[in-house]
Amino acid sequence: MRRVMIAAISAVLLAIALPSNAQECKFYENKIDPFTGDTILNTRSPFGKTETLRFYKRGNSYMMSVVFSLGGQERFSIPEDSELFIKQENGNIFRLSIVGESHPSHSFSQGYVYTHFNIKYNITKEQLVMIAKEGITDIKLTEYNNDYFLISEYKDKAKFIKEAVVCLLSGKSDEE
Repeated sequence: MRRVMIAAISAVLLAIALPSNAQECKFYENKIDPFTGDTILNTRSPFGKTETLRFYKRGNSYMMSVVFSLGGQERFSIPEDSELFIKQENGNIFRLSIVGESHPSHSFSQGYVYTHFNIKYNITKEQLVMIAKEGITDIKLTEYNNDYFLISEYKDKAKFIKEAVVCLLSGKSDEE
């Protein structure tokens, strides 16, 4: 009985001593700007077949981009007055404004033409902290009178987005 009790106490103490929320942070880009000395961090969180959310940190500035591809050669741009809405697990919704008009690029692969967009939005550290705490349940991209819901189909990927934001805010990679 005494051995069982000692083993149980040892297991509990070991569990307490080990970090329970250990998370590996791998950045797509992690470098120092040689001109300014600013740290540049870039995360990528794929959440669909062709959709990715990227979060950037450069010094004390933050940015988020939505990257996606469409089949075919689309000839429209995402205008400057487009907005992005982020809905969180607690029901909170906040809005991000686009950083300038977003023009598509095109590629040709195996007989098919694809249109690619990389739409950039300014995001504050406070908004990133909100994402790190409450996560994201959906993202709505509004362009003219059209709404595109980006995350709702991929709810299982939302935790990876939250983890990427936590890593970005910590600024520490597992390679350090």
